[in-house]
Amino acid sequence: MRPGQDPLVAYKKLARRLKEEGFFDDLRAREYFVKDCIKTKDSKARAVARERKRQHRQQENWGPIPTATKRKIKKNKGKRGKRERFLVELTKNALLRKKNAKKGKKRG
Repeated sequence: MRPGQDPLVAYKKLARRLKEEGFFDDLRAREYFVKDCIKTKDSKARAVARERKRQHRQQENWGPIPTATKRKIKKNKGKRGKRERFLVELTKNALLRKKNAKKGKKRG
């Protein structure tokens, strides 16, 4: 801080610089211990959110995107009871799009 400079301005500059360098994010991460499996789970959740956001932007620009439909399949697993699995079925539009993508690829 220079003589005669407003301390609030100096504080804002410092806070901005620390935020850009990720100092506060690092502090938050070190506040308590996080297991590796939780870190992995969170990173996957962030990746899913990014992909949804990307698809949403694409949908705004290019129109609706055909998505896969999920159908539950129940399997009996002995003592543990029933577990659910998902079978992904592609819609007709998605199948056509996949087929056209294969035709349009150039092989080198």
